[in-house]
Amino acid sequence: MFYRHFKNKKIYRLVAFAVLEATEEAAVVYQAMYGEHGIWVRTRTNFFEEVQPGVPRFAPVTLPEMTADERVSCMSYLFMQDSPVLDVLREYMDSGLWLQDYEADERGELGEGVNRAVLSQDGLYNFLQARED
Repeated sequence: MFYRHFKNKKIYRLVAFAVLEATEEAAVVYQAMYGEHGIWVRTRTNFFEEVQPGVPRFAPVTLPEMTADERVSCMSYLFMQDSPVLDVLREYMDSGLWLQDYEADERGELGEGVNRAVLSQDGLYNFLQARED
């Protein structure tokens, strides 16, 4: 599941729910889907709290709600991992968003720094098929 931070508007991926060893508080492990892809931990309460009424610190964001640059960047990062999140990649491929992003790239509409690894149709399709067989 992906979330958008209220302040920097960047995308993060929820990696896992955890427990802080020192306090036994419920925690969230999450990863930046930009830059160095840092992995962070916050208490679950802090992660899901509202910073002001009606404004969550991290708001859930779906693939269709992301910009093409954000989607392609996230999916390409996951695609290049040793154990990518197959369900997310399959949803991306099957939803038609992959095709939209591919066509946007063909029209030159994606940003210069966007990693395009996931936009190889045969590469993504073959990768998913090999993992599902």
